[in-house]
Amino acid sequence: MKNLFLCAIAIMLTGSLLAQNDYRKPASLGFGFYFNDFQSGVDIRENGLANLLRSKQLFKLNRMSPGISLHYLTGFTNHIDFAGSFGYSNSDFATDNSTFTETSGSLLEASAVLNLKLLPDKYIFTPFLTAGVGAESYQGDYYAASAPLGIGVQFNIADEAFVILNSQYRVGITEISSNHFYHGITIAGRIGPKRNAAPKPVEIPIIMDRDGDGVVDSLDACPDTVGLPALNGCPEIKQEIIEKVNLAAKNVFFATSSSKLLTKSYPALKGVAQILKDNPTFNIDVEGHTDSTGSAEMNHTLSHDRANSVKDYLVSNGIEESRTTVKGFGPDQPIAPNKTPAGRAKNRRVEMKLRNY
Repeated sequence: MKNLFLCAIAIMLTGSLLAQNDYRKPASLGFGFYFNDFQSGVDIRENGLANLLRSKQLFKLNRMSPGISLHYLTGFTNHIDFAGSFGYSNSDFATDNSTFTETSGSLLEASAVLNLKLLPDKYIFTPFLTAGVGAESYQGDYYAASAPLGIGVQFNIADEAFVILNSQYRVGITEISSNHFYHGITIAGRIGPKRNAAPKPVEIPIIMDRDGDGVVDSLDACPDTVGLPALNGCPEIKQEIIEKVNLAAKNVFFATSSSKLLTKSYPALKGVAQILKDNPTFNIDVEGHTDSTGSAEMNHTLSHDRANSVKDYLVSNGIEESRTTVKGFGPDQPIAPNKTPAGRAKNRRVEMKLRNY
């Protein structure tokens, strides 16, 4: 039995050392009531525990002496509490494990124990083992030392307030001492300032850059291809491809004052469609421009419709509509003076701009 008790203590100590101490008991003060049973201790020594159990005299109130006690508790770890107590009772005291004093008298008791808890204080119900040292003084005439060993259970009844039930067998370890049972109930609550809750860990966002080009994936339009920050993380388009598209744009023609494409524009636009098919990451912006002849409103509409006609042709040749954008600038961005026929002819144009994002 003794070996089993020591083994349980060792297991609980090991667990407490490995645990984090987020739920250590705060410094607490308690008041309690208890009962001493010296008679049962004498009976065990003289007749054995089995005979006492058969007699059904264990835990009989008429064999016990009541007392009151003060308690101080604090947590060393999540699973180990220190408990100090001081108590007073009017008891029959057995001075040598068999001889009782002739009359009841004042018995002062003090103990210092460790409560080895199965669970930390965050749980409502916490069983524990008790082991420690104790001292008794009877009428100021007898002094004795003991080793309290026992079990108990703690109930959390409020914010850092507890009810503790504890039964001990106090083994006498000096010549004038007596083995006896101790049964107590204690109500304890935190003293001092309330312990601050542990700060919540700060979650550090994980910044991903799969292609390692210095543009994070959340902002990278081409997250799996090394590119340039100026191009939203997408690679630069080869100059020869840009020149082919620019040349194709110069060969796009419309009917006069209309957005209808002329058939001689088809070869150039088919070449642009093929470039987009060969490079599925490419997108294209189609921009329409006019000269200054006529009203600005009419020219803005015409430029937009012409750009839209180019987009429709590309879509009809297998290019996804989502890869194209259309803008009409009317006469707002001339590349030549509008004073001459040659200048106005240059300003009537469509521009196609490739991008990789």
